[in-house]
Amino acid sequence: MSDGAERRQAKRIAIRLPVVYQGADGTTVRGATENLSRRGMLIVAKAAVNGARLRVAVTGADGREREVVGDVVRSTVDGELAISIHDPEAIEDLLEE
Repeated sequence: MSDGAERRQAKRIAIRLPVVYQGADGTTVRGATENLSRRGMLIVAKAAVNGARLRVAVTGADGREREVVGDVVRSTVDGELAISIHDPEAIEDLLEE
């Protein structure tokens, strides 16, 4: 689509929440969400992980941790990870905070 139309199927919500996941080398990587939707999230973590399946622990504003499983669909040299979420219900309550 070159006309600038929005291709996303779910509305994104700008929200910064802490995240933790295991990097490709097994090290713990900490970062934060940039935004969330029912189908995905954008994380800023300064660690590129293209094509990986990740288990990401997201801590909500209520202090409760949720585990999200997803696939990295895009990774930038700036450390942004776009993740496609497998189970949208895992973060449903975060979208309502």
